[in-house]
Amino acid sequence: MRMRKVLKTAETLESQEMTAGKTEISKCRIVCDFLWSLMGVALMHAVLQFWFYPQMNRIYGPEWMGKILFLISWISIFVMAFGIALDNTRLVTRFRFQTGNGDFNLLLLLFSAIAVLCCLPVGLYVFPESDPVVFVLWVILTLVRFYSAVEFRLTINTPGYFVYHALLALGYAVGAWLMFCGLDWMWAFCLGEAFALGYVTVVGKIYRPPFWRPQNLKKTFQTASTLAGAGLLNQGGQNLDRILLPVLVGALANAQFYVVSLLGKILSMFAVPLNSVLISYLCQSEKKMTRTNFILLGSAVVLMGSVFFVGCWVCTPLFLRVFYADLYESAQPLIFIATLGQVVGFSSMVLLTAVLTVADEKWQLRIQGVYALLFLLLVWPLTEKWGLWGFGMAILLANSVRFLITFGLGIAKTGGSFSR
Repeated sequence: MRMRKVLKTAETLESQEMTAGKTEISKCRIVCDFLWSLMGVALMHAVLQFWFYPQMNRIYGPEWMGKILFLISWISIFVMAFGIALDNTRLVTRFRFQTGNGDFNLLLLLFSAIAVLCCLPVGLYVFPESDPVVFVLWVILTLVRFYSAVEFRLTINTPGYFVYHALLALGYAVGAWLMFCGLDWMWAFCLGEAFALGYVTVVGKIYRPPFWRPQNLKKTFQTASTLAGAGLLNQGGQNLDRILLPVLVGALANAQFYVVSLLGKILSMFAVPLNSVLISYLCQSEKKMTRTNFILLGSAVVLMGSVFFVGCWVCTPLFLRVFYADLYESAQPLIFIATLGQVVGFSSMVLLTAVLTVADEKWQLRIQGVYALLFLLLVWPLTEKWGLWGFGMAILLANSVRFLITFGLGIAKTGGSFSR
């Protein structure tokens, strides 16, 4: 008995030493991991915003571009909501209960089918001459690509995450070049998704056997569906500018607001690598986030958002003159309000990701529901009264309320005032 106690004590000390070592490594690596993730996403968006979309605008013209942006936005609501929901579900549930590839492959089929059913009628309505098979392929590949990033987030393999997005960027670049040779723009998107998915299929483990054998499908579905609902509300709000503007103002206004808020959107998309590293480390940590740490995180997010806002405000006029000269005069007055709304939205989403690790996932659905409802209540009267400027104000107000609610919830949950 005494020998067993000695051995158990030795194992406990060894485990504590290993945990301490892991924590120390995490602190040393966290900045590098963020930079790897940031470079991958930045490269992908740089190719899209500075090469792919400008070439598309030159080939098809602003009016046609407005229709394309409308369809991309509609698809993004579903593929990003479902793909990221499955990704985050795999991250946050792995320490709660046992899951496997079979659970997520089955849910991937289910969510892909739902996404196709929601997107195909709209796609055929906007572009009746398009090939429905290519359209369905595009939707499914994009959804699977958003989920597949979890391969690198599970082990915090940020160099692999960078290569994943670099190949996606390469595929987009090749697709944009082939558009000049007559390739349909949907095929150009599919090419980028295929480059990235080919890589994760070869090097990853999430698509290895057993493919269809679930281990805890019911619990996995419950978590994934809750996060998917929250994601639909969030992505709906983020993409409603390109969906509602053609209806409220016109297709040309869609292109105008898109280009003027473009740099803000790009910087807001940096929330993806930041959230990726943040949730990966928080989910692996055995310690619960403290109130002090959450306040420090919130302060850092506000500071970073302020720097982003000033940078976008200064650089957007130059960006418009170089890449969208034909839209500069009409879009220039909107720079301030559009950029501020995007940056506040970015800040709220970073905090919301941190809250996911200390509060039940149902809070995500509640907060996103308040955000979406408030935006819908504001957007119509403000746009009717002040046009595109009013539309930008609706985005800013809804994002500001979401930020304040999220920050308050984080303070409450990290302080232990409410039960989980």
